[in-house]
Amino acid sequence: MKMKINLNHLFKLLTVLMATFTINPLLSQDLQALKPDSTIVQAMQKLEFLAGNWEGKAMMTNRNGRFEITQTEKAEFRLGGVVLEIHGMGFSGDSPEPVFEALGIILYDARTNKHVFRAIHKTGQFIDTEIEWLGPKKFQWIIDVKSGKRRHIMELINGQWVEYGEMLTPKGAWFKFFEMKLDRKE
Repeated sequence: MKMKINLNHLFKLLTVLMATFTINPLLSQDLQALKPDSTIVQAMQKLEFLAGNWEGKAMMTNRNGRFEITQTEKAEFRLGGVVLEIHGMGFSGDSPEPVFEALGIILYDARTNKHVFRAIHKTGQFIDTEIEWLGPKKFQWIIDVKSGKRRHIMELINGQWVEYGEMLTPKGAWFKFFEMKLDRKE
């Protein structure tokens, strides 16, 4: 005797079972456990000075020379304050299309007691690094690239977001290839 299986009913049954096994553990957890970790939120408040909308000029140097763009940065805390998301866009002239676009995510790793940073370029390339604090509103991150090391130093000076990037030359000197000065726009 052959048994007929109704695929629609089987699919619905599997969907209900999957939902039960994935949602039930969340429902049974203490709701307090789903709140952001207060230690992490407190550590992230160290970056509160960056939150907001920023705009200004950035100057970059590459093999074609030095050029200037208009840069915007939007920095917002997400997920209850455990993540700072920074969306940066650079525009050249009157073009509405960005010549630069990246997304940065900063979070606090409670295991290492350090802020970590992931920067993602619109090409899909990304870097992961740690933030090193140089002062109350000043930090740097260093990355290894094919040509050596690069570092970016970010600081709030008189209410202005000032950031510059440097490359380590073969002779051991730092060469500034990027500088940005932004004002808060609310």
